[in-house]
Amino acid sequence: MSHTVSIDTKFKDLECVFSSLRALGFTVHENQKTYNWYRKWVGDSKMADGFTWHTTRGSRYSHTFDPTKRMLGTCDHAAGYPFQSTERNYEIGIYQQARGDWGLTMDWFDPKLGAMVGNGNGDMSKIKEEYSYQVTAKWARQNGWKCTRVGSKIVLEDPTTLAKVTHSLGKLEGAGFTGHACSGPLLELAQKLGAITEVENSAEFYSVEQNIQW
Repeated sequence: MSHTVSIDTKFKDLECVFSSLRALGFTVHENQKTYNWYRKWVGDSKMADGFTWHTTRGSRYSHTFDPTKRMLGTCDHAAGYPFQSTERNYEIGIYQQARGDWGLTMDWFDPKLGAMVGNGNGDMSKIKEEYSYQVTAKWARQNGWKCTRVGSKIVLEDPTTLAKVTHSLGKLEGAGFTGHACSGPLLELAQKLGAITEVENSAEFYSVEQNIQW
């Protein structure tokens, strides 16, 4: 391999957010401005960034109402079960954050909802994994690369040069490139997937003498 790029996944592509939720079994309700939840924040869990609720005192997470923020229960789009829950019919709220990317919020007291997007209790590993695949597959289609998914690993291959990019566990690894040739596709895809946290050059990269500025 010539480079390894570590990524903090961010939901930047709304189309891929929608396709990821559908792939996990949700029904997406575009332009729905509220999502179903308990309808009352009781201060037993941390509130999502950018949201506010009526002033709450004496709870685990005390809160003071902030009129500049979004009220809990409001969103830009929503996603819910394709079936009626026998216990609750809570939904996921999809909202645009101040920095431009998208956030997902939900009432984690519904265990079925938590199990569909991750491992519960705030974990979103399943939706992040699916979103990473959707973004990677979209990039591959746009650039004429072959995309193969094996479990949690995604492998991209350039049919012309046979160079490969592997995406697994928040990392992109390039193989079959020489020197700087790897940086273009890896960094372009990494920026679409989220925020780049680290870039490493391997011995294969240094097989051709170059002075590269990242």
